[in-house]
Amino acid sequence: MPIYQHPGVYIEEIPGGARAIESAGTSTAVIIGYATKGPMKTPTLLFKWDQYADQFGGIGNFFGLPKPVHYMGHAVQAFFDNGGGKAYIVRLATGALKSSAKLITAPANATVAGDIQNYLNIKAASEGVWADGLAVELSVVNTAANPPTYRLAVGRRDQNDNLMPQEVFSDLTLVLGDRGFIADVVNKSSGLIEVEPVAFSTITGPQKIPFYIGRLTGADLSTLTPTDIIGLVGRKLIVTLDAGVTGNAQSNSNIEVELTATEASLALIAARTQVVVRGGTATTAKSGFTAEVSQNRLVLTSGTKLPLSSVAISAGTPDAAEALKLTGAGVVAKTGEQSFFDTFSPKSPATLSGGSDGLAPASIADYEPVFAELRKFRDVNIVLIPDHQWATDPSKAVIGKARDHAESVKTCMVLIDPPPNRELTSESDVASLGLPTSIYTTLYYPWVFTANPHYHPELRPNLPATYLVPPSGFAAGMWARIDARRGVWKAPAGLATGLSGVARTEFKVGNDEQDGLNPSGVNCFRTILSEPVIWGSRTLATKADPEWRYVPVRRTALMIEESIFQGIQWAVFEPNDHNLWASLRVNVGAFMDGLHRAGAFQGQKASDAYFVRCGLGDTMVQGDIDGGRVIVVVGFAPLKPAEFVIVRIQQKVAQQ
Repeated sequence: MPIYQHPGVYIEEIPGGARAIESAGTSTAVIIGYATKGPMKTPTLLFKWDQYADQFGGIGNFFGLPKPVHYMGHAVQAFFDNGGGKAYIVRLATGALKSSAKLITAPANATVAGDIQNYLNIKAASEGVWADGLAVELSVVNTAANPPTYRLAVGRRDQNDNLMPQEVFSDLTLVLGDRGFIADVVNKSSGLIEVEPVAFSTITGPQKIPFYIGRLTGADLSTLTPTDIIGLVGRKLIVTLDAGVTGNAQSNSNIEVELTATEASLALIAARTQVVVRGGTATTAKSGFTAEVSQNRLVLTSGTKLPLSSVAISAGTPDAAEALKLTGAGVVAKTGEQSFFDTFSPKSPATLSGGSDGLAPASIADYEPVFAELRKFRDVNIVLIPDHQWATDPSKAVIGKARDHAESVKTCMVLIDPPPNRELTSESDVASLGLPTSIYTTLYYPWVFTANPHYHPELRPNLPATYLVPPSGFAAGMWARIDARRGVWKAPAGLATGLSGVARTEFKVGNDEQDGLNPSGVNCFRTILSEPVIWGSRTLATKADPEWRYVPVRRTALMIEESIFQGIQWAVFEPNDHNLWASLRVNVGAFMDGLHRAGAFQGQKASDAYFVRCGLGDTMVQGDIDGGRVIVVVGFAPLKPAEFVIVRIQQKVAQQ
């Protein structure tokens, strides 16, 4: 109750009682499958084919590979070309890798630890070979600025090796926390690369690849015989670590290593050297030092992270160094700084490499996280998995998971593709497939031939001009087109469903064939009046749930359920009394009346088309109210398609 404390006029706004319920969307698809580019396992909302081509690489040329046709790309194109306007794309690929490169940000003549701060790990924005050859150049813009500023250019090189930038970032810094910090700016804006700064100071422990680790590599020992090794007993070598590094505890630490009779192989010699050197004293422990055999060579590393770290070997008395070829010709000795720059050369520019497209996933385990994530997306109405057909056990498991998802969320339907190269002509043919009977699944048949975008009669005559693709993408696009033109209650079938992008169907379906397929819920692509169209609108619940036999009836109910679900959220926690019940009847009734006037239901009068009930003694008892439940019952008379148009002709007999 408002409080009135002084005389005067008070203006108050009160709710009008009507809360309009808007119709939920009906034709947003999710298309899950293999692509060669783009975000991995993340639903990405797109609105047209060009966006898919840009972000996910379009239709790949897989000719000659185990799966020669890019079903995912064709399904997306078919969806948008036939009327689809909104789709989530989920890319999956097993074993895919990002292209990458190391870009050093230190000057080439860095001589002390303070001069070398970071290197940049450059990665492609997504996995795939699409980024191989992508070049990245980092250049100084203003060294006088505080901090200095840089420019990063990303692009491809032309035939003269000049960089043709596709993205350019300016006013960058290499200072963590600065508003121009290179990783923050690039990762927020770039569609091509990601930048991961790696501070050398964070690298710990002995490394196989030397980061600030001085090393010494001996000459080839493949000619050393067991007799030679036995002859080394009693001989010595002297290991000196980090000579000349001021302030380092290991500096000029000369450790004498004497070989004993137990070292009967190069590996044992390396192991003893490591143990002896690491022992040291309490103040000069050499915990990072390593000694190992690699490709018939002894490789020693200092284990420290200093630019001038190094390992040096000198002769003991009697000498073992010369026999082990750790001195003289063929020995490579490098400081930590040299090892580091050699490892990450070239410094700038860097060219990305090492990407992999991976393979189309076959395991149900690859899809389970996707469907778990999709539970958060209530606006998805259509599910497509073009890489999987109802043929083999792995694919059946994936499709079964999609069906389970639809039955669980109750907001979408799954379009199933039949196996290719398999003609269906009778109910027994369909029964042999063992299709998943569900009110949330539907199947279209047969596969279709579509143009190969990579074929060229002169440049690529070896490629097929057309190839087979699954039908689900075409059907899903037509669902969206009919929804927009006529409403979800209109069956997406008939002469108004001329299919775009279909050269011909794999098998011709005539009346005799469809006589055997229609009762089993198989919707056919047929050529009627010289044009390929959809000629069927049934779910796979034909015999299990006859009330949900038709696609438009099932989808209309889903639309009504989701619309009411979204439109009456305001009622939660409202007082559960006659005011709430009346308000629900008014709001839901207004929504249903709007659908009736749009032609969504049977019946000329509203009372024949739908009803909305809510009240004590009608839809609820006192126990429901005590339990916090308010129950609204909504019924509607769905429009069912006129599948069988029967014209009875009678000859008129002349009357006398």
